[in-house]
Amino acid sequence: MTLLVRAAVLTLVLAGAAIPTSAGTGRDAAEATPRVGPPQLINIEMASAFCGQGKRAVAGGFELRKLPVASGPGTLVIIHSLRHRQRAWDAVAWYVSGDEGRVVSRVYCEPAAGSRTKIRTASRRVSIPGGSTRAVTQRCPSRRHVAISGGFSAPTFSPDLDRMPVTYVSRRIKRHRWRIVAFNAGAAEAVVRVQVYCRRSERIQARRATTIVDAVEGSVRGSVAAVCPRGTQALSGGFSASRTADVLSNGPLITGSSKSGKRQWRVSAIDSGVRGRLTAYAYCG
Repeated sequence: MTLLVRAAVLTLVLAGAAIPTSAGTGRDAAEATPRVGPPQLINIEMASAFCGQGKRAVAGGFELRKLPVASGPGTLVIIHSLRHRQRAWDAVAWYVSGDEGRVVSRVYCEPAAGSRTKIRTASRRVSIPGGSTRAVTQRCPSRRHVAISGGFSAPTFSPDLDRMPVTYVSRRIKRHRWRIVAFNAGAAEAVVRVQVYCRRSERIQARRATTIVDAVEGSVRGSVAAVCPRGTQALSGGFSASRTADVLSNGPLITGSSKSGKRQWRVSAIDSGVRGRLTAYAYCG
């Protein structure tokens, strides 16, 4: 499996509506090209990573870079991390404060031709009332299919319209499902989407690791890595952060979820004001 990384430094101030379904449209360009469409994309960072010709995307991840403490300028929150078509992975982040930072999208690829079966996709959308939390789970098309990775998005995200769902859990549940948990930090109803990527006869082992993110000796950053057994590699991964109230001011804010080396899936976060638990999940094969 190979890895391609693509980054974009992009601040959009538009008067409009919702985040486009794809964060990028180019194939081999050095930077992601956003599809400038409907309304209210204010202070949004986008990036897309693409597999090479003859390869397909199996999983993806993201990293939010150059982040100071949560209360300072340039704080980014991930709101979209999804496979796009067959060869790309998109990542979108929103500035809670400031306007300097970078979102990096990562895609993990395999040859499109070969013995492995076709990747099937299933998704589900739900609405979250303002100030509320919802857990959303999507299962694979059949029990013969196994979940190999998953993603999430907020199609109606709009600070202007007070629709601000933030996902703080994205992980595999048992063998056939992917679950996200999101908190709508706005006052208006908003939509979130979970997507699961599946194929038949895949044997996957799950590993997890947990740490505490707390302001210790002036540092509010934390990270943890789940490690796959020897003889396997990390195919994909997920994350979970604790939350006590408003996710933007209570508990860890996720700043990264991606593969580290061959056998690790690393998750990072900054503490947004309250001591919290951070968990990384690695799905190994």
